Amino acid sequence: MLDAAHVMLQGEGIASLKLRAIARRAGVSATAGDPHFGNLAGLLSELAADGFAALGKAMHSAGSDVQGRGRAYMRFALTHPALFNLMFRSDALDWSRPRLKETSGEAFAFLGAQDADMASAQEAPRFAARWGIVHGLAALAVDGRLDTLRQQSGDDDLDALIGHALGLVSIA
Repeated sequence: MLDAAHVMLQGEGIASLKLRAIARRAGVSATAGDPHFGNLAGLLSELAADGFAALGKAMHSAGSDVQGRGRAYMRFALTHPALFNLMFRSDALDWSRPRLKETSGEAFAFLGAQDADMASAQEAPRFAARWGIVHGLAALAVDGRLDTLRQQSGDDDLDALIGHALGLVSIA
């Protein structure tokens, strides 16, 4: 069912994700997912957890460079826009699900300090600022809201935009 949901999300968007439609696409009974997911929020939460795992892997591949992680975040959002949007739909997800908590926490940690210690009082504000900037720009890019700005400025390089934006925050 998760595979069917991934395909539907990518091709038809979030609105297409209904339990019966997903079960039909997967070729299983409408109640087949109940033991695994419980309800639609459970299935969508597992789908979002897959997304956070992939996002975390992408940022981990960028190494310890905060700007590189920010660029990886942006590339993930632009490569997987529907999944990216689902991952931050609090109204559709069950944040109490262990796997969603785990994978989202790991992904967010990669935007944190070099040592990924978001818990420290000193690092928390910098983490929040970095995440806010990167997420905001990624959401704007996914929605096509940066296209006009990028055309007006003549800067079509989203990597440079991320670098400039993160340079505005003290990350030392």
